[in-house]
Amino acid sequence: MVSISYFSLIAGSILASTSSGFISPAPRTPAAVSLFAVSSSGKSTTASAGVPFTGALETIPSLASLPLLPYIDANTGLIALSSGDGSADAKPSFVFAIYDENENPQYIGATNHLHHMLKVMLARRPDKTYFYKKFYVAKPSRSYIDLVMDFWLAEVGECPGNAGGPEEDMWEKALDVKPRFTDQDYEDIEELEKTGHLSRDMATRIVTWRWEEEKMNQLRARGVKEEFHFDRSLKGEGKLDLKAEEDEGRGRLQP
Repeated sequence: MVSISYFSLIAGSILASTSSGFISPAPRTPAAVSLFAVSSSGKSTTASAGVPFTGALETIPSLASLPLLPYIDANTGLIALSSGDGSADAKPSFVFAIYDENENPQYIGATNHLHHMLKVMLARRPDKTYFYKKFYVAKPSRSYIDLVMDFWLAEVGECPGNAGGPEEDMWEKALDVKPRFTDQDYEDIEELEKTGHLSRDMATRIVTWRWEEEKMNQLRARGVKEEFHFDRSLKGEGKLDLKAEEDEGRGRLQP
């Protein structure tokens, strides 16, 4: 678990000025500014959700202390999920970190449906999802989960999928394949509309399906044997993403 001394090392470089009465554990995430206030006596207190500052801190494991798990089970080709933490909960909540082939952190998020969320991330970024770490949150609250994410982000220092811009969009949004459509793709859509008596939505789905096949080929080349069900309605918009399951992504995750 993270000790007070560990916090001091991080805090020395990331705590913002207290002139406003608030401390931000992670300047890159403004939402975290409201987590803690500093009283006139100098003691840290919570500004929301009633999470004691040092008490919450002591329950957060450092990323370095967590085991690095393979994303795909080499024997089954399925996402490697270990039994135990949270398995008896109806909606177990996890904060997770995803790593690339070189074991560099790429994205930090949270979910109450770990298997589905890992599958979504795999489908969106098959080139970046090789390992992961997870932390089971027994008593989840938005402020506590944000706190865990902010401290992990402070620990790794750099996480491309949480830095904003196009890279973050590739983790958090459906893949828009329309910019990849070729002139031939658009000609095919027009032809399908005219001769196939199809709506433009249906014609676009057919062309988008080709890009789905390309993505599936990437996954199969890695030996992945999970089943992927892409959202048909999104295909009509020229986008690819898995069908939604009952999941409440937290933090920056918006599946």
